[in-house]
Amino acid sequence: MLTADQLKAVDVFTVTEGIPVEADVSLKRYSYFESGGLATRTLSPNEEPQPQRLLTFMSRESLPCKVIGDTSNIMFLDDRRYGVFVSLRAFHKIELSDTEPAIITAQA
Repeated sequence: MLTADQLKAVDVFTVTEGIPVEADVSLKRYSYFESGGLATRTLSPNEEPQPQRLLTFMSRESLPCKVIGDTSNIMFLDDRRYGVFVSLRAFHKIELSDTEPAIITAQA
């Protein structure tokens, strides 16, 4: 879990970048199986290059997050509180390069 200061840094970054963010989100809204506890933050980039900038920021600041798509292959536990999720639902095509550092290309 992120500390209050880390969450504030995430919130400031997302506002600066224009990335929609929700706090204390029921994962039932995101889950294909309509199950799941709460996510501390759900970040929803919706245009390129937001995903790359966001994930670069999270990595640079050593902030853990999980990237999710349509969640048809993920189950969330109902009684669990999760950390930060990056939802890529707005993107129809996502590519990850084999280079170091990795390059993410996402198309809405």
